[in-house]
Amino acid sequence: VHDLWQEELLGAMRSAARALLHLRCGELLERESGTTHSASMASDAARHLIAAGARERAVHLLEESAAYQVANGLGEEAVASLDQALEVVTTDADKARLESARIRALLTIGAWKKIRASIGRAMAADAQATLSSMEHSELELVDVEATMLADMDLWGTIQRSAACVDDRTASVLHRATAARIGARAASNLALAERLMFFADRAERITATDDAVRSQVLGVQTIAQTQIGNLATGLAAAEEALAIERRLNTMRGTARALRYITVPLRISGRLDDAIDSAVESYEVAARNRIAEDAVLGADMAASAHFDIGNLDAALKWLDRANPWAKRVEADYVRHTLTATRAMIALEHGDLDAVRALVDLGASAAGKSPIIIHRLYDLSLAVRYALAKGDYATLQACIAPLMAAVWHVRAFRRQDYFVTTAVFAVAALESRDAATAWLARYADAHRDEGTHPWRELVAAGYLQKP
Repeated sequence: VHDLWQEELLGAMRSAARALLHLRCGELLERESGTTHSASMASDAARHLIAAGARERAVHLLEESAAYQVANGLGEEAVASLDQALEVVTTDADKARLESARIRALLTIGAWKKIRASIGRAMAADAQATLSSMEHSELELVDVEATMLADMDLWGTIQRSAACVDDRTASVLHRATAARIGARAASNLALAERLMFFADRAERITATDDAVRSQVLGVQTIAQTQIGNLATGLAAAEEALAIERRLNTMRGTARALRYITVPLRISGRLDDAIDSAVESYEVAARNRIAEDAVLGADMAASAHFDIGNLDAALKWLDRANPWAKRVEADYVRHTLTATRAMIALEHGDLDAVRALVDLGASAAGKSPIIIHRLYDLSLAVRYALAKGDYATLQACIAPLMAAVWHVRAFRRQDYFVTTAVFAVAALESRDAATAWLARYADAHRDEGTHPWRELVAAGYLQKP
């Protein structure tokens, strides 16, 4: 009723008086929002200012509000503020600026599909406004990463990253960042040749400042860890962390801490790995960077699972869930769901496993990301073992063993190796399983790794 009366009264006013009323209301709310930093109050103020004809002032207010929201980890609120501003701007320059700000806000919540759409609009508006290409820009790199995280086109990411790395007209920071993105994609596909291509290119880049050096170190960490040079990979990650702390970059710090976690897990330093993963989570959560918070919590849960501390692993999975709900990228939920299913299997809760994942042989081998494929196939095999389903076991064991044989023996791969051992024992014999494990160990195992707890418990390996 109040709103109806308000509309009736406003409609009865002359346009000049109505505009003045809107202006006064907008100015009052603008002052209040500057004190309270309330997103809703800034939105209401902008609405009144727009109605008063003060569009530029409204857009400026919404941009300031969005900047505050991003700085304080309120990514969704910032996107809403910028969407409201985009509704009223008319020039291509304004559209390009606001779309770029929107992308930065979306990055804090890992909204990669929305980022993909916004990048296209930002590039189109900027091209019209400046009559230039956004080649070699920060947005180009975000778009390359979105090819991987929104579209799951990892080969496309590798190809675009390689083109950026080899383009000498781009800045060294642009090329180094592209090398890190490409190395991540190559690692996810377990493509050693492509990974070493990016490592080689990164080595040739002259690190002109800390930001460039940190990206180069990220490539070194990924490559050296994957080929088994754990000490070198760990040293590179620790140097990158020191740089990111010095630069006071929250996303870079959270990422460097995660990079440290991986070689620590491989070498069996699980307590240190947990400490690093927890700190990565805390940095991201404190700054409300949703995607990095999920990844940090996921790593903490996985390291606890490695130890066999299932209750602690579940607590970290629960801690990750609210952040995962904010992230619009399926890859962040894959490992969380798999780890929860692995815990359910250890508890013998087969119904929970069935409810969490698709255990069919065809579904299990679909993911292009090899670590996800290994999780899916291992869960399908272990579920089949528990149910005595030898048809599914036969269908899954060959692709599982092929994937296991293809990748380096990361500490986190031991779960999958163990799955293959148990499957061979069930399908053939314990002796055959022991022989397969020995062949695998001779071909892949590094001195720094430690036997998986299930293989020790089952008597296949001795505890060191």
